[in-house]
This record gives sequence, C-alpha cells and structure tokens, in this order.
Amino acid sequence: MINLVLSPSQQSNNECLHGDSEEDHMYDIALEVYKILEEYPELNILLIPKTTTSLADSVNISNQFIIKNGGTGYHLELHSDAGNYATGATGIYYSPNGKDFITPIYEEMRKITPWSDVGIVRRIDLYALKHTIAVAGLIEISFHDSKKESDWIHNNMNLISRSLAIGTCKALGVNPRTLVLPVLAFGATGESVSYLQKELNNMKYVLEVDGVFGMKTQRAVLQFQKSSGLISDGVVGVKTWGKLGV
Repeated sequence: MINLVLSPSQQSNNECLHGDSEEDHMYDIALEVYKILEEYPELNILLIPKTTTSLADSVNISNQFIIKNGGTGYHLELHSDAGNYATGATGIYYSPNGKDFITPIYEEMRKITPWSDVGIVRRIDLYALKHTIAVAGLIEISFHDSKKESDWIHNNMNLISRSLAIGTCKALGVNPRTLVLPVLAFGATGESVSYLQKELNNMKYVLEVDGVFGMKTQRAVLQFQKSSGLISDGVVGVKTWGKLGV
C-alpha cells in the first residue's frame, strides 16, 4: 500500500480576487481529491485537517502518519500562487525524487489551464519540501491574485480536482482506471457515449441513451460547449467532461 499525504495551503490571509481565500479553495480541492483517491485500495491517504494551525504542525502530522505506516510515502502540497509575475501552474520540488513525483501532477494541470504555465521549478527554501519524511512536491494551481485565474479556479474545482487525482495516480504508478474518460466525437459508440448522453440529459438536454454519437448528440454537445464558454467543436475532451461535472 502507498502512503499519501494531501496538505492544502493554510494561508487564510491570502485573499483570492474571487472573494474566497487560498486556504478555502485549496482545502476544497484537496478534499475532493481525497474523496476520489480513497476509492483506490492501493492508497492509504491522510488529508491534513483544515484546523491545523501552522506549517510545522502539518509537517509533523505528515511525518507521524508516514512513520506509523512503514516510513515511506508521498506528501503533496496544494497551493495557489501570487505575485502576478506569470500565469498558470507551477510544479515545485526540492529533492530529485520530489521532481519525479511532482512532474506528472504538473503535466496533468497544464493540460487544463487556459494559459501558459510556469513549469517545473526547484526551491530550496520551502519548509514542507525540506522537512517531510515522505517524498514531497508542491503544486501551484494558478494565480489567485489574477482575476481571470482566481475565477477559473473557483469555477473549475471539479476539473482541477480530477486532473490532480489523475496526475497523482500517474506519479504513484497507480492506474487511474476510474478517472480517465475517452475523447468522444461524432461517430463514436459504446458505454462512454451512453454515459455522455446521460450527463447531457442531466443538463436538461433530451437525448435517447443509445450509445451512438449521432447528429442529435453532436448538436447537444455543441450547444453545451457554447453555453459553458468552451470552444464549440463537438469534441468531448477533458474540459467538456469537467464542465459536465465528471
């Protein structure tokens, strides 16, 4: 079994331009990632409580969990960035093993951010990355002091959580079997199309659930993408699935 600690930001004073704090957003995302990954029997997961009062306490809780469960594991810090010096996501590491851990998580995030991303960066000054027993990495999801990015975080919590869960599975060598949905387009058939049709019907479209991506399903997808602020191309990829809430 693989030990994993999810440690969301405790920076309640970092106000997002959307109105919530960095702590609020990151805890909500971490909780959703936890709910997704707890379905995997290969993983033994700890979510650092929101009531934890300091970074040192979080690291101590993480280290106690790792020691109690065999002495090895992984620690993921979830944050949003500030400073308005760039856009998008950043993967941060201290050790070489930390780089190997955070890279797949960052790669999943950069698939969904609507702008360019910072990249993978080594930092030697971050307490959590230096003092955890576990292999540690930190993901900066986007910039909370940019209005468009703060709004994007707030409006895409499910998509972000799902992408982080997929990236974490890949980083840990676990098959994200219940998370990866196929890209669908006109002419596709099968259970995934039936699932798509059911989700569209939940959005008040009226489709026969027949597992065939025909003209009516394509028309519904185009309308849904347009109303959701997506590129209206009729192709159901990660962003369209995310807007559907799956």
